[in-house]
Amino acid sequence: MNFIGSARFGLSAAIGGLAMIAASASMASAETVEYRGVAKLYKFSQACLEDGYKSTEKANFRYRPPNVGDNGPATRFAFHFSYWATGFIKMDGDIGDSFVPVIGQGFSTNYSDYGYQPEVRFTQHAPSKVKPKSKRVKLRGDIQGFSYLPDCSVKFRVNAKRR
Repeated sequence: MNFIGSARFGLSAAIGGLAMIAASASMASAETVEYRGVAKLYKFSQACLEDGYKSTEKANFRYRPPNVGDNGPATRFAFHFSYWATGFIKMDGDIGDSFVPVIGQGFSTNYSDYGYQPEVRFTQHAPSKVKPKSKRVKLRGDIQGFSYLPDCSVKFRVNAKRR
């Protein structure tokens, strides 16, 4: 191979390497961004207590913020108790500090929607805007209409780590 052929090969290899780096970066930002932790649920209303909740409960927690990676526009979060799981979805963006209606769903011996729209707010969300490289998320919030009970309200807090 002469000098010109060698230079072309080197340039092609460099361009190919840069293309692979760019593709890798693009693929990394296009992954599902999810946070997991253990949530503390507390200050259950009387309707919740009458249904069997204790004054404080713990549950595994999963959270997918909207518009990060390939998460799409929905905010999704769920509590996984030892005997059932419940999740909430706001189809169009972030949940702020005012109550917003969400889809409530649960799974135990069967899966079903709540049959009404619970309301959720995040009273603390740190960082305020989750980025693909955010390693942790701290959330505090309130849920009205928790656990298939329209009159059941609860507060929660969680420190979650990127999976």
